[in-house]
Amino acid sequence: MQRCRWILVAFLGTLSLLTTKAAMADEGPCDRLFVPEGYELTCTVERKAHEDAWEVSVHPTDGAFASLSKLTLSPVDDHIANAETWLEQQVKIDVSGLDNALTSFLDDEDNPFAGESWWTSLQGLKDVVHSISDLPLDSCDDPRKISETDWSIDCEWGLGSLRQYLTVHLVERETVAYAIRIQSMNPRRHRHLQAIANSF
Repeated sequence: MQRCRWILVAFLGTLSLLTTKAAMADEGPCDRLFVPEGYELTCTVERKAHEDAWEVSVHPTDGAFASLSKLTLSPVDDHIANAETWLEQQVKIDVSGLDNALTSFLDDEDNPFAGESWWTSLQGLKDVVHSISDLPLDSCDDPRKISETDWSIDCEWGLGSLRQYLTVHLVERETVAYAIRIQSMNPRRHRHLQAIANSF
């Protein structure tokens, strides 16, 4: 009898988790985030091929450097035994945006800066972009608890005269865990994305 009770509790817990995920997906995940019009940001939802999985992306509407800044939000399916360890494992940088931006500038036949010394430095930066996808944790603050259920880690690296900012949140809403990832190379834009993350 006791075993049947535990099975029923586990079943109801799983059903509640799936129902919450489905309900949020139906109402539109972007509706759960407040994106001010003045920020010139767009919110899109990518539906995954399996189950009810999805990922929200908040990114600049346009601009030459739009691909360098992004917020993503998605449910976390894995059981997380230790929030601090999990956050540290998420410290990886997506360099595709930086690589694409540099490539578009460097490969443009009409660019008027090819002879400038800083342009040569920019070419050198592109050569090392692919080596910085796994940056050291020593440039990150310790993971910290920001509320009763939520955790966060903040990182900042120096890439010559450039800065790379990364913030990862692990939050819980209605018994469902979500990962919020914010990456930018502009401190002002990073603050904008942080404010949007806080609205979730």
